[in-house]
Amino acid sequence: MALTFKTVHVHITQGDEDDTPAAGRVTLTGPHVLRDAIGNVIHGRPTATVDLVDGQGTLTLPASDDPDIEPTGWAYTAVVATDAWRQEFLVEVPHATVGTVEFADLVRPVTPTAITTYALVAHGHTTAQVTGLDDALDDIGERVDALELGSGGGGVPTTRAVTASTGLTGGGTLASDVVVALSAGSITSLAKADTAVQPATLDTRLATLLGAAPAALDTLVELATALGNDANFAGTVTTALAARATTAELAAQRHRIVRVRDVSLTSPAFYSVPDTTSAWALFAAPGEYSIAAAIGDDIEVHYSVLAQSATTWFLDMAVVTGATPTLQRYLVSGSGASTFEGNPADYANGSGASFQGRSGTLGFTVASGDLDGGLVRLRWAVKSTGVNGRLYASANYPLLVSIRNSRASA
Repeated sequence: MALTFKTVHVHITQGDEDDTPAAGRVTLTGPHVLRDAIGNVIHGRPTATVDLVDGQGTLTLPASDDPDIEPTGWAYTAVVATDAWRQEFLVEVPHATVGTVEFADLVRPVTPTAITTYALVAHGHTTAQVTGLDDALDDIGERVDALELGSGGGGVPTTRAVTASTGLTGGGTLASDVVVALSAGSITSLAKADTAVQPATLDTRLATLLGAAPAALDTLVELATALGNDANFAGTVTTALAARATTAELAAQRHRIVRVRDVSLTSPAFYSVPDTTSAWALFAAPGEYSIAAAIGDDIEVHYSVLAQSATTWFLDMAVVTGATPTLQRYLVSGSGASTFEGNPADYANGSGASFQGRSGTLGFTVASGDLDGGLVRLRWAVKSTGVNGRLYASANYPLLVSIRNSRASA
């Protein structure tokens, strides 16, 4: 019998900055098969997809925190693939929601990281506030006054006689006496001879220090401003870089569909469901579907079909391998044994020969035993008793199967 659980309607509205309705698809996928309090599976791994019409669509899903099912307190993986927004993230669908909840209310907000900035502030001091500055300035003034260069005021002579001699410092000979006129430009040093720095030497050292620095960065204050006046600039940059996502982390969050296989059967009008005497069996008539895959790929299968039922019967899909198809796993249970009645979303209502639309989305991660020559092969599975119904496959009522490999494997 069909088991009940709480579902929530999630309404989605998407548009661009100009409020133009978005086009695309939104998919929510749960991480677990759902069970009741004693461990019975009541729902396969919940997944729902909607193609937006005029920027809107609605999904119906089990609540992620329903206290009557296990596990509880999990989150759906939401994949938004529209022309206005492409993103993958986690959302919770609370069971306390009444009626319809807006998808935007479920999206977790992202708190921006605060960034510290610095502004330059005008700041001044008097010379008296700088220890020793007034004394140093007075001393410089006294030295300049004592020189009295060119003034003839009795200070340093304005001329100096140099006597002819040999063995000059640096080599060479002075052939005759000369008189050198003293001026501010000819004085090379006011300090002791053994510690003096010549102007040319100072210019060379400054040029070496500046190198090819641009004009906007050739003073200490310009460099400090460029570094945000941060005395620990290297540590600040190292901390900021450590907080950024690594290439591996970005790759783990990436989501893109790499392979899609869509099947639409429109003949031979219908397939009669066989009598399996209340046991699960492969249903070969609707054919087999396959898609290229590798270990670790995520496979999602969506199907939609019109059924005619005379008695209760159940549907599932199975992975098979080998020339004589051997069942490897049922998609609803995830194992080689279906311990319950297929997909609860497909339960027949047992109301005689009524027509019923059956659809569902199932998924699994590819393991080594699921592959057959680089392919994942899928077939229908059925459990029935006595006279049963039909699966339609006609031009008016096509049987639709869509298989997606949604991990970027090699």
